Amino acid sequence: MYRANASYIVKILRAKGYSIDNNRINQVLKEVGFAMSEPKKWHSKKWIGYEREHSNSLWHVDWHEIKDPRKGLWLIVYEDDSSRFIVCYGVYPTPTFKYSVDVLMKAISMYGKPEEILSDHGTTFYAVESDEREKGLLEFEKFLIKEKITLIVGRVNHPQTNGKVEKFFDIFEKKVKFFNSVDEFMNWYNFIRPHGAFDIEKLETPAVIFYQRLPKNEIIEQSFFDML
Repeated sequence: MYRANASYIVKILRAKGYSIDNNRINQVLKEVGFAMSEPKKWHSKKWIGYEREHSNSLWHVDWHEIKDPRKGLWLIVYEDDSSRFIVCYGVYPTPTFKYSVDVLMKAISMYGKPEEILSDHGTTFYAVESDEREKGLLEFEKFLIKEKITLIVGRVNHPQTNGKVEKFFDIFEKKVKFFNSVDEFMNWYNFIRPHGAFDIEKLETPAVIFYQRLPKNEIIEQSFFDML
C-alpha cells in the first residue's frame, strides 16, 4: 500500500503498535523485489533547508524527462513548498511555455493561487539570453504578471535552490516503475504515502499537510476532501 522503504515502514508499524527490526523489514523487501542493495553512501554535512509556513505561499515548478519509456516523455509538476503537495502535473511530448501555463491554470482552478512561483532558468519559464529578453517577456511571465504572481528565478548552476522538486523527481524515478500510470503514482505520493518531511507515525501525507497549512480564506474543490 505505502510502497515505502524500511525506515518508513518501521515508523508506520510503530504507530500501529508493532515493533519490527529495520534490517528484517529491509530483508523482506529485498526478497520480494521491492528493495535492492545500494552502495555505501558518504555522510556529508547536514544541510538545513527552508520551508514556507503556509500552503500556496510558494510553488516550485520544473520539467523532467521521464526515464521510464512506458510513462511518457516529459513531466511538469507544480509542488507546494510548505506541504510538498503536487498541486498539478502533466505529461507531454516536449516542454513548452504553453503547457507550463496550461498546467498552472489547472492548478489554480483546483487549489487556489500561489503568492510566488520558483523556477529555474528554463526557456519555458524565463527568457535567459539578453537578445531574447529584448524581444519581450515570455508567455509564462506574462501570465504570472496578469495573475499578480511573483516569479522567483533560481541561481544558475545551483540546483539546491529548487531542491524540493528535484527530490520529488528522484522519488518519482525510483517508484514510478511500480505503478501502472503517472496518475496512479501521483495519487500514491499525495494521498497515501506518509512524507518523510513530516510525522510519519501520524501518517501525515502531503495532502493532509497542504490542507492543515492552507490559509483559512482559501477555497478548494470538494474532490480534494474526498481523497483525504
